[in-house]
Amino acid sequence: MERELVSIEELLSILNKELDKFPDYGECRYESVTKLDKSDETGCNWGEVILKCSGTHPGTCQPAAFKMVEEMKKKYNLR
Repeated sequence: MERELVSIEELLSILNKELDKFPDYGECRYESVTKLDKSDETGCNWGEVILKCSGTHPGTCQPAAFKMVEEMKKKYNLR
């Protein structure tokens, strides 16, 4: 499957919209994503994401949030 090319801003918006589907994570937001110099072994060209939570302990949402990131890495690449 070919990945859709998006800007960093678009990717953050997509990630945060997915996060919004979990009402318990309403205080958590993805704030940044790192573009890789070259694609990883799966063909994805972005890596580390920064997740910030206020009013909620990050450990509450991190497992589901980062599982979702792994799924999004299969669908999107950065321009």
